[in-house]
Amino acid sequence: MRQVVIAAAGGLFVAACGSITEPEDVLDCGAVEGLLACNTFEAEDPMWTTVVDRGVVVLDDADASGGMKALHATVAVGGGKAVRARSLGTSDRYYAKFHLNLPTGADATGMSILHLGEPVAPFEGTNVEIAAGNLGVGVSTAGVFDYPMAMPRDRWVCIELELVASDTGGRVIVRADGALVTDRLGIDTRPAGEYGDVEIGLSYVAAEAASGTTVLVDDLVVASAPLPSCTR
Repeated sequence: MRQVVIAAAGGLFVAACGSITEPEDVLDCGAVEGLLACNTFEAEDPMWTTVVDRGVVVLDDADASGGMKALHATVAVGGGKAVRARSLGTSDRYYAKFHLNLPTGADATGMSILHLGEPVAPFEGTNVEIAAGNLGVGVSTAGVFDYPMAMPRDRWVCIELELVASDTGGRVIVRADGALVTDRLGIDTRPAGEYGDVEIGLSYVAAEAASGTTVLVDDLVVASAPLPSCTR
């Protein structure tokens, strides 16, 4: 449980009881090797822009996997989009990690949480997705859509993506809390326009969604070098 914050100064947070504590488990973006993109969602970051279509995305202090705030994305009935996005440097390998919380009431018919892809149309790329309540991956360049694991609800799950960009020898690995979800290799993972964009939140929600969709996301990092695993 986090204490109620009433003031902040010099990076220290003063709790209502009068004690002083530092925010817990906040991602240190500056310590990431091969850093390409990072967001702790503790405050607005000018490197990231908001992109919405029939949706809303905010920083919310109602719940967080670490620190005081998390990204809260919501899309109404009938699909849409609600993300924070930024440019992404080109690499032959991408490693991404973030924390995801899917509330019980969220319509999990179909959604993309993390999108790495082209910065221009047709926006092809690789997505961490949920379909029919199951977690997996969508790789549009290869026609691969694989969702083998039931996504837990109402708790934080640490998600890892490893992506090798190649026309013929590509590989995509997704893990959840350190456990393998899917591993697809020997596929086309390189879009014609190259990777240049990252989106996090609700990058896509299926039009078939019969009720509103909400997710919480925290502590996203994307790098060109391997990241510490979720089990460390």
